[in-house]
Amino acid sequence: MKEEVTLNRKEQNRLVVMNQIEGRKLTVDKAATLLELSPPHVWRMLTAYRKEGASALAHGNRGRKPINTIEEGLRQQIVELAGTSITDSISSISPRNWRIKRG
Repeated sequence: MKEEVTLNRKEQNRLVVMNQIEGRKLTVDKAATLLELSPPHVWRMLTAYRKEGASALAHGNRGRKPINTIEEGLRQQIVELAGTSITDSISSISPRNWRIKRG
């Protein structure tokens, strides 16, 4: 049984172009121009497409959590701070509110 693959518009466009290359209706150089990619990159995509099918055109990180994801608790704090008035923030860091320890 084949797995289902969902492609976005960009990937669907690439699939159409790969099929046109396979049908000899389009050259790799013309495909590279259409897709705004280099010919070597189109060759790599074509090789992967021939080996894996349409799933080779889907982005490899799809469905994964980004490595730079902010933890939910920290994200909530940022949202709350973003909602505070800028004047409150400025007055709290104003030099007139600084305390100088002497001695």
